[in-house]
Amino acid sequence: MNLSKRHSSISLIVMALFIVSATLVLYGQAFAARTYSPDGKGYLDYIITDTGHQQPFLHLEGNGYEMGFQHGYLMGEAVAEVASDEFFIDIGRNYVSMLGPLGPVIEDLLLTEIGKRLGVSQLASGKRPADFIIDFFKIVAKQNEKYIPKEYLDEMHGIVDGARAAGVDGLTYEDVLLVYVGSDALLSVGYPIATPLLNAATKAGTLLNGLQLSCNAFVMDGKATMDDNLYLGRDFMFSGSGFTDHPVIFEIYANGRNRIVSVGVAGIAGVIAAMNEKGLGIGMDMVPSIDCTPTDVGMGTLLTARDVMAKANELSQGVSMIKNSKRGVSWLYILADGKGAERGGKSVEVSANHVYVRGMEYVEKTWLQKLLGTAARQQEQYPDFVLQTNHYMLPDMYANVRLNFVDEDSKYRYDRMIEILKDPYHPLGGYGTYDFDKAFDYINWMYLTGEGNVTPASKVNQSTTLFDLTNLRMKTLCGPTFAEGATEYVLHTSP
Repeated sequence: MNLSKRHSSISLIVMALFIVSATLVLYGQAFAARTYSPDGKGYLDYIITDTGHQQPFLHLEGNGYEMGFQHGYLMGEAVAEVASDEFFIDIGRNYVSMLGPLGPVIEDLLLTEIGKRLGVSQLASGKRPADFIIDFFKIVAKQNEKYIPKEYLDEMHGIVDGARAAGVDGLTYEDVLLVYVGSDALLSVGYPIATPLLNAATKAGTLLNGLQLSCNAFVMDGKATMDDNLYLGRDFMFSGSGFTDHPVIFEIYANGRNRIVSVGVAGIAGVIAAMNEKGLGIGMDMVPSIDCTPTDVGMGTLLTARDVMAKANELSQGVSMIKNSKRGVSWLYILADGKGAERGGKSVEVSANHVYVRGMEYVEKTWLQKLLGTAARQQEQYPDFVLQTNHYMLPDMYANVRLNFVDEDSKYRYDRMIEILKDPYHPLGGYGTYDFDKAFDYINWMYLTGEGNVTPASKVNQSTTLFDLTNLRMKTLCGPTFAEGATEYVLHTSP
């Protein structure tokens, strides 16, 4: 090789390295270290956030069992901590404490109801109330295995085997199953008890000790943005040390399924907030309702959302899968498509026996809202924006399910986000001015405005995420605290 050719080759190499480096900086996707699973397909890495924190990033690839084994092997200790009885107990205690004076009442009623179903009293069992509840819901989780596709059951078994292979003992399949299904199982029994009491307490002005469900979600497209990209914003404020202390960004490449990126928790490959390679995104918000089927809950919301991301290619497919799913609990799903023929967004309001869909094109049925005296009214006046918090909006749901709980904080957050959107002088507002970074700030408004009473040291509880579903780009805060900073990521659609 002569000198000029050598210099040319070196220049090309330097240029290539510069381009790769610039691309990583552009998307904030700088990685730290990588550890592979024994099969060489799964790996644990760390994405460097905008504050220099190393955010766990877990790549899973293969069939269900293989991905589960990779998960358990690479994150066994964190999985065992999340899938412990204490994790589930901590979540329960947290929500009981937020109910203030109603907490002990609902806890006693819950124990009584569980005892009836088991045919034994909590006192006669000789166990602590927490142990009594855990045993019961592990039974419930097993009863709902029949609704869960085999690939996900295999994945759960793989998690246990992978953790054991990594030297982590004590984790059982029943522990992992409870983490996946347990929240729906608990809420299916708790909501019918709590909903009428919460409504009565609200009317009586009883202190609820700052009860806040605190999930916000939106979809914006068209004239709402300035760059022709569709954005799905979604935060999931589900507190409890298990959810907050072990955040993981999952990259899931399952055989024969859509590729997925999910912002979740170690030990749970069900979906909390995610997008797939077809440009679909999803999240779910809590909404208490009496319309539940106690203990008969299907695969639960986390696996339902995972299944939608794995199998749906268009928006209508995702909505149809939710409609046809076996459900035992009331939820609100936010679902959007930024690349397909059915580009747009939907808020899917579900209870155990009803499903109603509110899209960007929905116009409020004012006369019916007034006739029913519904507690909430839609304020979106745009054909390219939809917003949901933690209460039903559609009059059909209020007409068919007469007892739902509308949290005043949920209504406040909904009103406040509409107010910010409409205010061209607000630093987070201005319909028509949103790009990727500003849309992320909009979903993160409670932290940025200080209205959420949070500081950099506060727990994120559990993630605040923006998906650019047109370009398969994501930005998320998943903590554990806000000080850990935001992570950016781009989902690749080819090997």
